[in-house]
Amino acid sequence: MKKKIAIFIYTTVLTVFLSACGGGDSDSGDTTPTPPIATPPATSVTTPMTVSANTINLSVDELGAVSTSINASNVNGSLSATNNYTGSGKVSVVVSGNTAKITFTASEMFNDKSEQFAVTIKDSKSSQTVNVTTNVSNVSATNKLSLLTSYAASLSQKSLFNDMTNIYRFYSSAAVLLGEISPADADSYQAQFSNTQMTAYSTLAASDTYSSAAINKIVSDYGSGLISEKDIDSVINGLQASAQAANTQLAATINEMATYSDKLPMVTPGELSMTITGLSSFVGNTSMGAYIDNEWVFNGEFVLIGKIISSTCAAE
Repeated sequence: MKKKIAIFIYTTVLTVFLSACGGGDSDSGDTTPTPPIATPPATSVTTPMTVSANTINLSVDELGAVSTSINASNVNGSLSATNNYTGSGKVSVVVSGNTAKITFTASEMFNDKSEQFAVTIKDSKSSQTVNVTTNVSNVSATNKLSLLTSYAASLSQKSLFNDMTNIYRFYSSAAVLLGEISPADADSYQAQFSNTQMTAYSTLAASDTYSSAAINKIVSDYGSGLISEKDIDSVINGLQASAQAANTQLAATINEMATYSDKLPMVTPGELSMTITGLSSFVGNTSMGAYIDNEWVFNGEFVLIGKIISSTCAAE
């Protein structure tokens, strides 16, 4: 009997113990809590930097400067700029705020030329590249090409020595009117002058270097980039020497006429220069005058020469 009582008490205590330790049925009403869902932090969206132009085309004369600006938007942090120019000129890039100012300074050129370089604009997040093309004009060659073109046309039209011809006619007519020479002597001088002139035209026209065809080819070759301004200089130097030699011979006949009157100045031809009426060996001749306010003015003793070469009625 005591043994049964002991078994009952042991079973009861074990049941109570198991219930207290949660070892009973799952219907006890206890629940497991659900862990919270983690929310990722919000990310900020950065708008990339943009620039106002990706390609720039500029034009400038040799030894001149030209500037342009690039404006940047949505700049993150500070702006900086670099360039990769390696030519004979100079490029500077100055940043102020969100603007980069580009200045290109051209060097002396011997041909027209296009210079290319890139400017890289950077902020703290990104970079943009701007491609720049600068067309440089070799302006010092422009007047030289005009001189060559005018020379070729004058040689073809046989008007290269028009100034000399007008002065000779005036001097010869004055000498006859003053009774210093006879009409027959004037005819003899005229033949001498004409022969010298025709010989000069024939010599230049037959030249492989100074004929009209040769000069026009030089102008064309320069335009095609086959030769440089240095080549043009060499041709002009030789051409000037040949033309001046012919003009000096013509001047000898003119100066013989001048000996018959103290009113007629002796002439010394210089290099050919451009005028509004063509080429002249007197305009631009510093032994006879000077440029004043960009206008040629003959010295006092040569004012008559200026009137003769500017008059279409000089022979009269």
